[in-house]
Amino acid sequence: MATEPLEQFLGPMLVKGSLYYLQTYRGNVVGGTDTGDKNATDVESTFEFLTKFASEATEIVPRLAGVKLMRQWAGYYVVSPDAHPVLGPIDEVPGFFQANGYSGHGFMMGPIVGRLLAEYVADGKPSIDIEHYNFRRFARGELLVEKAVIG
Repeated sequence: MATEPLEQFLGPMLVKGSLYYLQTYRGNVVGGTDTGDKNATDVESTFEFLTKFASEATEIVPRLAGVKLMRQWAGYYVVSPDAHPVLGPIDEVPGFFQANGYSGHGFMMGPIVGRLLAEYVADGKPSIDIEHYNFRRFARGELLVEKAVIG
């Protein structure tokens, strides 16, 4: 969700539970929250989201009450069981590599994952060990601990 442009007043990103928002250099407040809807096929913008976000955001920063909301969007949010990506080859399907389940970290991790998987495909081994991100960790019960999932 994004608001109308406002005079700069927020510093760093604010986070409380699943709520997060920040102010862009153009003045818009941009953020999101979790509505608890786990329907993977529902990517519609909803009034439920807007009211939940507005309520949570104004509880922290009352100044946001009455600010115009300019747009809202929704999309898929793929979450692995441990909130870490699933990376690497699938031995049972030669030539098939996975890079999914980023749990909201895709844009941040995309460049390095692209490089490492390209190295894996071209050289047979990435320059940084990514085995602990392989899907087999779930069967072994070796879930990775995520300390900073937002959203």
